[in-house]
Amino acid sequence: AQIKKTMLSIASERIVLADSTKFNKVARCLISPISAVDTIITDDVLGSNDFDMLREKEINVERV
Repeated sequence: AQIKKTMLSIASERIVLADSTKFNKVARCLISPISAVDTIITDDVLGSNDFDMLREKEINVERV
């Protein structure tokens, strides 16, 4: 987890690739708050509530 945190801290842009099944889950550790992410690339199954929440946090969301 520490390596991932270090990588995020020095990155000029933070992009997360995650399918819709990864949302609304509890993880064992927190690498970074979602607000630190610039772009999320996900599938087109992502619910509108999750999409709207991410856009409210000014996160670019690409559905593919």
